[in-house]
Amino acid sequence: MPRPDWGAAGRILATLALGLVGGAVFAWWHLPLPWMLGAMSLTMAASVAGVGLLMPNVFRSIMLTVLGVLLGSGFTADVAAGVVAWLPSIAAIPIYILVSLAAGLLVTRSSSSVNLP
Repeated sequence: MPRPDWGAAGRILATLALGLVGGAVFAWWHLPLPWMLGAMSLTMAASVAGVGLLMPNVFRSIMLTVLGVLLGSGFTADVAAGVVAWLPSIAAIPIYILVSLAAGLLVTRSSSSVNLP
């Protein structure tokens, strides 16, 4: 019988604990989607800071299902009815992206020694 990897179990528990704290903080601050964004924000910050976090891939498909339900439950008939009003904004997004990209390229070329096309 294989011996349990207690180090991995500790890292998984630390990841879950950080997610719980992040979700609770975002809920306390009344931010949108607190249990998703709070958990994601705190675990991402910890990971970037070098904390050894771990979550087995087997949980990925389960969490994608939960995420789909969370996001899908936010779309009501009122939201769907408002989509037509958003069309001008949605159409402007590609233009905004191109303008932002061009501005970023110009700033990068003028403020650094990076050779860009």
